[in-house]
Amino acid sequence: MYVKGGGMPNMGKTMGGWFLFNVVVAFFVAYLISRTVPFGAQYLQVFRVAGTVAFMAYATANVPGSVWWASPGE
Repeated sequence: MYVKGGGMPNMGKTMGGWFLFNVVVAFFVAYLISRTVPFGAQYLQVFRVAGTVAFMAYATANVPGSVWWASPGE
């Protein structure tokens, strides 16, 4: 059970955090692509690596919360 303070939730703070998370994931995906895929590579080769890394980042985003705070993950 999660208990939060009363009142209206701060949507701006939540959206800002989500946007920052997306920027960080995009930065690391781009960095990894720049180091693993040669310049001028075909689209599908780039997409395969970028898609795999991005999927791993988003699919495992709740794992640390499950481990450290014993939450079931949502």
